[in-house]
Amino acid sequence: MEKVMKKRTLVFALLLLLLSAVSYAAVTIYQNQTTEKGIAVVIAEGVEIGRYPLNRDREEMLKYENGGYNILTIQHGEAQITEASCPDKICVYHRPISKNGQSIVCLPNELIIEIQNAPQAEIDAVTN
Repeated sequence: MEKVMKKRTLVFALLLLLLSAVSYAAVTIYQNQTTEKGIAVVIAEGVEIGRYPLNRDREEMLKYENGGYNILTIQHGEAQITEASCPDKICVYHRPISKNGQSIVCLPNELIIEIQNAPQAEIDAVTN
């Protein structure tokens, strides 16, 4: 009788340990999916006009009162301007951004796209 009780206690303890490990893994995966990629904060003419999570692919047409526009595209955890009405198109040629603090600026349309709440950008450094 005592051996059966020890086996049940051992099985119960192992099941409890397994359940705890699965729960921890699920919470960790959920947190990484929802916060790891960050948010693209859109500021036009000094006013925040939108916040878009980088973990969801989307395309946003950003229109301005002066008739100008930018198209913000978020794909694969990166944000970029894929089309713009500005004459120089510097914002369109900018590489996609995904790290905390990175930004894309369109001066003619007074637009700033900035990444927040994401992993820090890697620092380029020259080493000896």
